[in-house]
Amino acid sequence: MGLQNGHYKDALDVYCEMEENQLLPNDSIIAGAIAACAQLGALDKGGEIHRSLDDVKLAFISGLLVQALEFIEGCRLKSDVSIWGAFLGACKVHKNVELGKIAAAKILELDPFLCGAYVLLSTIYGEAKNRTKASELKKKMEELGVDNHTGIAG
Repeated sequence: MGLQNGHYKDALDVYCEMEENQLLPNDSIIAGAIAACAQLGALDKGGEIHRSLDDVKLAFISGLLVQALEFIEGCRLKSDVSIWGAFLGACKVHKNVELGKIAAAKILELDPFLCGAYVLLSTIYGEAKNRTKASELKKKMEELGVDNHTGIAG
């Protein structure tokens, strides 16, 4: 992003442009934007970026999954597989089947052949003692030709 050459304004502009176009920046761009804010003295903007990330992380960790879902869905930025995957992982940790189904559906809208979403949701079902749903999911994977290359038995 050019931070090593002192292009802090450029780094922040890239982040802001992505935000305006509702594109989800990756971790490097976010880190660069926060560093640029610090160098430019744009502490309000840096704090805004940091708080939005902290709000989601805190909600995931503390099990405030409904609030995290509301934040993700209300966010101006388009959520990608990594955001929904993190949310699905939090649903597994906190044993929330219903929100896990929502997260998996969002992931599979973006990438219908991503085996990890099927496997994780199947695990959530299994831990909730819903073997029927877990088996149905495995069957759906087979019908679609989704390869369970994770090595996890379903």
